[in-house]
Amino acid sequence: MSIQTIHSGKWNYKGLAAVFAITGLLLYILFSNLNDNIFSFIDKKAFRFLNGFIESSSFWQNFWAMANHRVADWIEDVCFALFFCWVITATPAKERRGKIAECIFILFYVALLVIFSKRIVFGYLLDVQRKSPTLLMDGFTNMADKASWLKVKFKSPKSFPGDHAVTALSFISGFLYLGRKRFFIALAATCYGIFLCLPRMIAGAHWLSDVLIGSGSIVAIAFSLAFLTPLASFCIEKIESLITPRKYKETAV
Repeated sequence: MSIQTIHSGKWNYKGLAAVFAITGLLLYILFSNLNDNIFSFIDKKAFRFLNGFIESSSFWQNFWAMANHRVADWIEDVCFALFFCWVITATPAKERRGKIAECIFILFYVALLVIFSKRIVFGYLLDVQRKSPTLLMDGFTNMADKASWLKVKFKSPKSFPGDHAVTALSFISGFLYLGRKRFFIALAATCYGIFLCLPRMIAGAHWLSDVLIGSGSIVAIAFSLAFLTPLASFCIEKIESLITPRKYKETAV
């Protein structure tokens, strides 16, 4: 199957406008009255629920502490690689080169997105001061005390957005695209991405809105700029051309 049959490569101005309008509205509502709005209420309820889940279980305290540790990030990278291998091997042979090109694009695009948002936008350009749940609330289960044998991120003076969640939500978005013809792969990737968002929310390092609105807005805007414009189509076609052996190019001509 030709890559052109998968990507239209056209501008979707209405889709772009909708994404920017919705994310802008959500951010305005969140920051217009940060401590007293519907999101503040939901954030507190979500933290009490998630953190309360580990209150009386040493097993879950240690499990989520390990999921919150830096070593878990290395395991996460291995799992990402396995998902990419899975979606490629599940693709019919005649379509596999195009799928590899898509995977390469998603991989590099997500890497650039994470670096750009964390290092540049929220590292230098914007300085959003928002304290995490554990710095504003009391009566919670401190995962760092319960699993003192591990270094656990449980607080942050700048919790917005959830930097770890940018990777997780990008992974979900990428595999909803890559697995668009493989429902089970897309579902498994979505469940895994949601799992990756949980450790820091359970520990109290991020509010739910840090993930859904903060990280979600970044990912929604970035992926809309890729797939509602010719960008993704252009890049994937170029990548497929680069990885196609010359003999196949000459045959096609």
